[in-house]
Amino acid sequence: MAQTNSAMTTTVASENAKESSEIRGNRAVVAVLGDVGRSPRMMFHAESLVGTGSFDSVTMLGYSGERLIASLQGILDGEEGVKSSPSPARTAFEAVRFKPSSVPVLLLRLRFLRPLAYVWKVLTSGATFLWHLLTLCKEEGRSNGSDAPSSPSPGTTLLLVQLPPALPTLPSLLLLLPALAVGSLLRGLGRRRRRRLAVVLDWHNLGHTLTPGGRVVRAIAYAIERSCAYLLERAVPTLFPNATVEHLTVTQAMADYIQNKYGLGRRRKNITVLYDRPGEAFRPFMPHGQDAKEWMTESAAWGEVHELMSRLESEKGGMLSFAGCRERYETWLSTREGGRNSQNETVLPQTMLTEVVSAKTGSGIRGRPRRPAIVLSSTSWTPDEDFGILLDALVDLDRLIEEKFGDGLGLLEENKNGNTQAVSMPYIICVVTGKGPMKTQFERRMVESVLPGLRNVSIATPWLEPEDYPKLVGCADIGVSLHTSSSGIDLPMKVLDMFGCNVPVAAIAFPCLHELITEGGNGVTFQTASQLADRLYELLVVENDGGSARHVGNKNLDKLREGAGGVGCWKENWDCHAAPVVQRACEEY
Repeated sequence: MAQTNSAMTTTVASENAKESSEIRGNRAVVAVLGDVGRSPRMMFHAESLVGTGSFDSVTMLGYSGERLIASLQGILDGEEGVKSSPSPARTAFEAVRFKPSSVPVLLLRLRFLRPLAYVWKVLTSGATFLWHLLTLCKEEGRSNGSDAPSSPSPGTTLLLVQLPPALPTLPSLLLLLPALAVGSLLRGLGRRRRRRLAVVLDWHNLGHTLTPGGRVVRAIAYAIERSCAYLLERAVPTLFPNATVEHLTVTQAMADYIQNKYGLGRRRKNITVLYDRPGEAFRPFMPHGQDAKEWMTESAAWGEVHELMSRLESEKGGMLSFAGCRERYETWLSTREGGRNSQNETVLPQTMLTEVVSAKTGSGIRGRPRRPAIVLSSTSWTPDEDFGILLDALVDLDRLIEEKFGDGLGLLEENKNGNTQAVSMPYIICVVTGKGPMKTQFERRMVESVLPGLRNVSIATPWLEPEDYPKLVGCADIGVSLHTSSSGIDLPMKVLDMFGCNVPVAAIAFPCLHELITEGGNGVTFQTASQLADRLYELLVVENDGGSARHVGNKNLDKLREGAGGVGCWKENWDCHAAPVVQRACEEY
């Protein structure tokens, strides 16, 4: 069973927070029954809450694991971190992280006992989660002394909770309410006002669709999730007369579902759609100028790309490392160019994307001629993402390139207007980031049966540091999303990360994908491996009609890149849609 004393807590307090003897301070708890370092949306919530300056303290609660985003981790490490809005007191931030509950080995080994293993995990993790919530909500906060109209009323506890998992999160919240109500009543005796409670449920998906087991098990999970969500919405204003429950959803389809199927938001309009948006770290990183002169121009931006790629290519990791991709790319290039440098210049250190040029043209770093195309996919290596589709698509794509170009770099063909144009195809490197339970299985398949047969395509499966991932996304030409959604009504966050870097996406189609991707606007969709291969070929093939000498892609890819760049950022979206929800949940009636 999980030990509550295994929690690791790191706290950085506000410098000027003032104690109040009569009214407790405003406190926000952002809770995830999972690794908080792998929940970017909830970390963005915490960052936004800290940045408002409206709360005396903000706490992230969840499992230990990956590091937090740089702005929050910076606070924990004693750096500047998030900049709060001007207020008399800065917001304190802390992270309370505990280990997931373990399951007895016997329940895992015996197949007929595995349902009991799930029940055990739900009960033990729910008890640990409830204990930490009780501890945090009982703690006395500090008044930040702010009279700003945007600040919640004094003595407010905001619980912003991620769903799923619905079990045991929702039952834990239901058990939490009576204890808090009694404690609040006792502490409030003889006072004019007692502590407020505001609950905001952030629906990322439907928990019952992720429950392991057959139809019967999922039907039971659905009934529990529906009942608990409905009871919670009714119980909060009953036990806390001046409190409320608000709901955030990631799609309009999910908002409609919880309203129509769960009966939420019918008495009062308390469901708000908050679409995911990329964080500030996701921005265009590599110059994607398609004109040869622009590409070959030295600039400071190339220095960052060069540093990143030099580091990644120096790390040894076998066939699926960047070093392995570099070796295969150089072999491919030498067989087609005979080792010539396109400008007949003395070339100093190179990466696959950049080169340090000689003093003949002035020392500096520029884009490398004949650079490979970067296709990027991020996955959690779980059954809800059929990664086999991407592997099959890469095999089909390699065959398409081989059939058309053979061992040549390009050919001449007639375009739709009857003019002759030069057509070529770059070497393609597919980078797949992330870690998960099925990674080893697919890596074995790549090494044993996929990579040996590829001549024009290579694959890398690196594990990136959090600060390097946005940079690599910014270097990509196109992204691939294999997220199919267990419920059909949620959207993949990684697509937004790519949009933040102006990277268009090829995504497998599912019911509500149209809320994120516009076909031909900011991306394309597919359903089979052969369709994905065709989409990648159509976008990455180079078509030079006598104007400029392109390196990767064509006008269709340029159009998608322009469309992907208009998604906006998290801060603006949160200020517009989530901040009013938080304010409404915390205001005093």
